[in-house]
Amino acid sequence: MNKPNKFLMTVGSTVIGFAVVNVSQIVSASTLDEVVVTGSREGTEIRNTPATIHKVTEKELARDKPVFFGDVVNRVPGVYVNNLGAEQHMASFRQPINTQGVYLYLEDGVPVRPIGLFNHNQVYELNLTGISDIEIIKGPASSLYGSYAAGGLMNFLTKAPSPGFEAMLGGQLNNRGYKRLDFGLSGTSESGQHAYRLSGYGFDQRNGWAKHSDASKNAFTFRHDFDLGSRQTLKTVLTHTDLYSQMGGSITQTQWNNGQIGESPNTFTYRDVLATRLATTYESEWIDGGLTSVTGIYRSNTTNQVPSFYLVTDTRAFIPNACTNDATGAPSLVGTNGLTSSNSAGVKCGRTLDVAFETFGFDVRHRHQLGKEGSRVIVGAAFDKGSMTGREDRYTYSYIAGGPYTSKSSNIDTLRNYSTDFYNYGVYGQADIALKSDLLAVFGTRYDVVKYDYTRIGSYGVPSSSSTYTGFSPKVGMVYSPDKETNYYANLSTGFAPPEISTKYGGSTQGLTEKTTTLLKEVGLRKKLEDLPLFVDLSVYQLEMKNAVYSSSMSQTFNADSDHKGVELGLRSDISKQISIGFSAAFTDQKYTSAPRNNTAVNTSYLGKDVRYAPKQVANLFASYRPAADTQIVLESQYIGAYWMDEENTREYGGHMLWHARVTKVVGDLEYWLAFRDIGDHRHSEFSNYSFFANYYSPGAPRTILAGIRYNFGGK
Repeated sequence: MNKPNKFLMTVGSTVIGFAVVNVSQIVSASTLDEVVVTGSREGTEIRNTPATIHKVTEKELARDKPVFFGDVVNRVPGVYVNNLGAEQHMASFRQPINTQGVYLYLEDGVPVRPIGLFNHNQVYELNLTGISDIEIIKGPASSLYGSYAAGGLMNFLTKAPSPGFEAMLGGQLNNRGYKRLDFGLSGTSESGQHAYRLSGYGFDQRNGWAKHSDASKNAFTFRHDFDLGSRQTLKTVLTHTDLYSQMGGSITQTQWNNGQIGESPNTFTYRDVLATRLATTYESEWIDGGLTSVTGIYRSNTTNQVPSFYLVTDTRAFIPNACTNDATGAPSLVGTNGLTSSNSAGVKCGRTLDVAFETFGFDVRHRHQLGKEGSRVIVGAAFDKGSMTGREDRYTYSYIAGGPYTSKSSNIDTLRNYSTDFYNYGVYGQADIALKSDLLAVFGTRYDVVKYDYTRIGSYGVPSSSSTYTGFSPKVGMVYSPDKETNYYANLSTGFAPPEISTKYGGSTQGLTEKTTTLLKEVGLRKKLEDLPLFVDLSVYQLEMKNAVYSSSMSQTFNADSDHKGVELGLRSDISKQISIGFSAAFTDQKYTSAPRNNTAVNTSYLGKDVRYAPKQVANLFASYRPAADTQIVLESQYIGAYWMDEENTREYGGHMLWHARVTKVVGDLEYWLAFRDIGDHRHSEFSNYSFFANYYSPGAPRTILAGIRYNFGGK
């Protein structure tokens, strides 16, 4: 099934497009003077931030023009985001590679998704062309941002409008069937009151290296900045994305061993997503030393999909596939008995999964400066209210022995149908106290109330009910700066996340009900050595998780405690005006510290075992060379260490190292580039797991060559 792309314009198989960036003006921003906004919700020098916070700058994004955000954030020490195709992904920072709701993704400080509806893929609901910077906090940030910031966050900052008129048109394509068109338009009115920026892109993927991998996406962001006068401003950001992707699924151990990385077990699975967000922020400096902001938020989202490997099996005995709902639920359909993991000819059953939600919310915040030494207080309140609907319909499909899943039927009947109203109330505060000119203390806390009102529609599924969760998330940090080039910090912070709506209500009986809590202890050093020159970023941490959500190899979710320890190192050196190098590495030890809880079907204790999907090492090496002012050459390597594919720690993915390169050339107002991914054409897996008695692999793309061209109208 191919969904037509409504935006991308092509002539034959070639994309028309243009844009420009002067590579000679790109320099390192690795200094303690760098300004970040995420750690305090307002512009703050990184030297005054007692947390491991990193920034991918606008200049880096302009230089590298990533088609996938993982290509740039994976340079941050300890961060790994895999690429599952069509901007789908799973993240890992201070956590295993997972799909659980312990990360928060923001657009200009506004959560991309509301409480209870986490999606590990949700960055595909952003428009990367409209982003200027990406800020990353590793570890809990719940004291300011609430739930989902229990394990860390990424804040995607939109591009500000330009002071004068400028426009951009660009295009790129690769040798794997990918074509993309980018555009931008920006300017400011003569009065200076109104400034705007419209940016977006559309891509189309057809007949790629893997079977059943066609995809397309259209995305745009419109930002309007309105100067109201009297130190008052109004900023409005509207982002809309439309994504369609086929979902090929993982390959077997035999296919992996034989190098059949382009095979797909699926012929009918897909995901179709429409997402819209609107946020308007009013800011006023109505009192000296004070800044008050009020943000209104609206979100609308529909996701319709036929997920990969979504088998309906008899819960009384998972081995026979009788195509039943559950022991007390919908009637059985005619099926074929046999191991669910075997690919024997016959009829099996699956489920479609359709989810839609709409939310309204606001955030009110006030910051007030205290004296002249940098002390300040931030207080705020947030509210989010929404409703979602979830529906699962059954269908049957056929197996071809030793081959793919085929012949999907039309939907037969409704397996699950429900709605949930959800609410989130939060109040927060933070105080930055300058104890001395070189010593800053930061105290923060937040209190959240999360409520779910769940209604079952029909006869099957969890009975209607309501649940309320509360979270208290304090933090304390210290920053010591003995000189302008040295920065020591310590941080003790907590986080919490309630169970997901789908985890709690998506089954035949109520799922996991415990909230996840986290405690982070970390110390770090940021140091600029002028003589070398070298910028050093070092952190040591321990993250304790209580009632974290994990999944067994039989797809049974459970709660368990775990301990995550690690050392993270980042080095950056501008050796000369022509040469820059960077290196990042993380070494982790992640273990279960309790037996599984809240699922009697998981009867094996993993106490003391390594958490599966948790790489022991992650590293990145980056080098940039400018032989001339208009030419730049970039070489990069990405290393992912070994990790266990199962909880028993008996099956291991050995990890991999990939090499990438980019050459950029500027000719007048035109910029051309060639990008090479996986130069060595190394067979690698983006995600490897053990499920239902078998190993499965999600192969990464083979060697890919991408060519691009851009043109700027106006501006510099």
